[in-house]
Amino acid sequence: MFVSHIFDLSKMVLFLENLSNLRHLNITFSKNMINGYQWEQIIHNYLFKLKIFELRMRDEIPTNQNIEDYMNQLLDSFQSSFWINEHQWFIHCYIVDRTIRLFTSSKFPSYYPDQKLPRIWKSTNPNDNQQTLYRSITTINAKYFEQPIPSDICLSQIKDITMNFPLHDQIWSAISNFNSLSTINVLSYNDAYQSELRNLFDRAPKLHYLNINQDYSLPLQTSLFKCIKPSIHSLICFKMNHCLNEEECLLFCDSPLGMQCHTCSFNVTNRHCIINLVKNMINLQALHIYCHEKLKGNRVELIQWLKDDLASTCFVTKDPDSTNGVRIWM
Repeated sequence: MFVSHIFDLSKMVLFLENLSNLRHLNITFSKNMINGYQWEQIIHNYLFKLKIFELRMRDEIPTNQNIEDYMNQLLDSFQSSFWINEHQWFIHCYIVDRTIRLFTSSKFPSYYPDQKLPRIWKSTNPNDNQQTLYRSITTINAKYFEQPIPSDICLSQIKDITMNFPLHDQIWSAISNFNSLSTINVLSYNDAYQSELRNLFDRAPKLHYLNINQDYSLPLQTSLFKCIKPSIHSLICFKMNHCLNEEECLLFCDSPLGMQCHTCSFNVTNRHCIINLVKNMINLQALHIYCHEKLKGNRVELIQWLKDDLASTCFVTKDPDSTNGVRIWM
């Protein structure tokens, strides 16, 4: 059972009283803490058959309260024989600014939500250290590298990364390898950084998704199209503010990247751009398009026009998640 964001302890206890056969509890608190003594009593009294306990809690501590003392008291409450010996449910806790995050071993965060490194890290498992946290992280954002990073930090399981160019030097030292990397989200890019992007591609054998958030004030950065990587099957540009015109669409179709892509998402200036993409991308399987051409009938007219012009094997429909998006499957 998954329970999230319950703030009234009495109501939660009342709810759990009727779940004596529960074997798996996954629970998250975003603005509250329940200490180990309270949890132990709840489980002893009501959850007799519980085998798996997954806990994640977060709270902001007032400035007039000693956050380190609070953290130590909290961890002490999870160190009885019930937690350590009987169930081996170990607790991990760290502090960033005035925020405390606490979680069981099974709830190690794959996405590191904070912009800063933990100021203090502790665990009830004597075999754990702070590196245990970093080994669990699979998703990280660009802000992470805007701070000094200790040389002993090793991120070895990164699957999804958001970054700015030029790349920070600490990326290469903090991320020990890119063997698990499948998704790159680029917040800013221009042609001057082509070699850096290609270097990143070369280190990521499992890379499949590339999301470029192009600054609308910049011209199209065509070097992106020339980055060759056989494993990139999906070029996703949901936030690319630059609208491709017909010439740029053809340029992309003829590029190594355009020839490889199976799934794409673009902003385009008119309906003819869509035809160019569909008819010239040799491996295209799905296309997500935002057409900026002003049409009398809006999407209805555009969809019918595409159906009339494209092969009968193409399935064209409106995007239910946007007002001017169109989806095409080949």
